[in-house]
This record gives sequence, structure tokens and C-alpha cells, in this order.
Amino acid sequence: MFTEGLLAKRGTFVKPPNLKDERSTKILTECLDFRDVKVLSNFVTDTGRIIPRRKTGVRQKVQRKMNRAIKTARQMAIMPFDERLVPIRRRT
Repeated sequence: MFTEGLLAKRGTFVKPPNLKDERSTKILTECLDFRDVKVLSNFVTDTGRIIPRRKTGVRQKVQRKMNRAIKTARQMAIMPFDERLVPIRRRT
């Protein structure tokens, strides 16, 4: 049987669809800015490490721009170095 289109013939493997969609990359490139911390925090782990390109699935040019934006936001104290920006929950 075929498993989600990944197996074409018995014993052969077909690559999954490309995750690097041009439309989403274009949108992400336009909205990347060091002042937009909500977008940048999606690409940082809970411990503060930048998620690598192989996990995010973005193009190399966008990853470099994103890294520079994250580092700039950290230097300007807009974004924390050691942890992810988490919304503060207030008690009601």
C-alpha cells in the first residue's frame, strides 16, 4: 500500500513535497524586522537558541536575515538572550 504518497514503487522512496514554499518565504521576508519580536520569537527555542534552518524549512537568505534580526533585537534589549518571549499571565 502507498503511505501518503511517499512510496512510489516497492522499495523506492519519493521525496516529500518541498517545505520551502516561495509564497510563505516572500511573506516572511517582508515581515522580518528586529522590532517585530512576536514573529522572531517563533524561531527561538525556550532556552534562547536560534532554531536551525533544517528545522524551520526557510531558505538560506531568509535564515541569515532572521538571524541578524534576532541578534539585533537582543543587542537593543528588545528580546531576551536566554529565554523565549512568553506573554505574562495575570491573575484574575
